[in-house]
Amino acid sequence: RLIEIARFRNDVPAKRKFEYTSFLYAVHSGPFFPDQNEIEEIIWRDTDEVIADLARNPDKYTATMGVVMPYFDSHRRTLGKI
Repeated sequence: RLIEIARFRNDVPAKRKFEYTSFLYAVHSGPFFPDQNEIEEIIWRDTDEVIADLARNPDKYTATMGVVMPYFDSHRRTLGKI
């Protein structure tokens, strides 16, 4: 089951680029096979570690991540019960 955490409209008028970005939450007990053409690198980290690193090194992350992670952090205990 996927739960949409947030949706952001990312407009870049100078490039005539208009799109939405969705941030999804899911729990899956099976194998995970990411598309090698879509994902450069996967790093598994604890949520608290990611939030702390995002605060210390915001340039390592996308702007969307900076907006979504605080929201996710405030709701993750509820989400974990789903």
